[in-house]
This record gives sequence, structure tokens and C-alpha cells, in this order.
Amino acid sequence: VCLGQDSLIWVNVTGQGVSRYEPVTDTFTKVSIGGLPDEWLTHVAGIGSYQGMSYFLHSQGELVAASNGQSVYRKRLAQNVKQHYFFTMNEKPFLALYGEEGGLSVYDLSNIEAPPQALIFSPFPISSISTNNNGRELWIGTEAGQIYTAALKDGKFEATNMAPFFPQFST
Repeated sequence: VCLGQDSLIWVNVTGQGVSRYEPVTDTFTKVSIGGLPDEWLTHVAGIGSYQGMSYFLHSQGELVAASNGQSVYRKRLAQNVKQHYFFTMNEKPFLALYGEEGGLSVYDLSNIEAPPQALIFSPFPISSISTNNNGRELWIGTEAGQIYTAALKDGKFEATNMAPFFPQFST
């Protein structure tokens, strides 16, 4: 679920596609994107939106950006997405992506052709990604119970192990 570029609620249901909530009729209407087959939209793993642009992440790791119902660009980012998180930080849109390759890749969606920043901080699979309430830090949890933060400093994300702040989880 996300708030779309049109300020309406957009949802994706795997196998069903992407729909937009229509408040006038109190229903969800299926979304079509020019340049994308409807079948592609049935495998969307996540949706993001920022300043008039909608982002659709396919479960196989392909990102599509669309504006006004038309595909603007497509790019393969990873193989088999395991975790992802669309977020904004310092008024820029990002996508944190954890795929089969391991490690966390952070893509600057305002400069999608730039290589992602790789954050490798744990050998354990990532189980959750979120931002704090003021949007200044990315929080990452692993299947082993490890917690990390990543903050944007001088254009780069710097990760911090939070174990010292959670002594009950430290070993």
C-alpha cells in the first residue's frame, strides 16, 4: 500500500495486480500503465511514489517508474527480491533492496543510473527495513535479531550496529 502521486491509496496484491482507491465510488479500480503488460503488474512486490512519479518493483527485481499512467523507464536492479523499502531522506527518493545476492543495495531514485550504494554489515538475511519517525535513519533488522541503522552523511549511507544500545540482544 502507498499514497500515490494522485494522493489516492494504491495497493498491490500479488497475482491480482495494482489497484487505486476511488473515493467517489468507494471501490478499488485496477491500474494499467502504458508500456507495461497487465501481466507484469500482477507480480509487483512494492509500490512507491514521490513528486508525481510512481515506482513499481517487480518480484523479480525490475523497477519501473511511471508518470501520468505511462512507463518512463525500466531497469533490472536485482534477482528475486526478498525485502525492499521505498523511502525519502533529505527530500530525495530511495529504494533499499535486499535480493538473492545478499547485502543491502540503496538506490537513489532521482539518479537511477548511478550505481547503488552497497551496505554489507551482517552475514544473516535481512528480515525488515524501515525508517524512524523523522525519516533521518534507515533501520535494518536481520533474522538473527541484529539491528542496524543507516544515516545519509555527505551523500553516503553509513551503517551503525545498534547492539551496544540493546545489551539484552548483544552476545
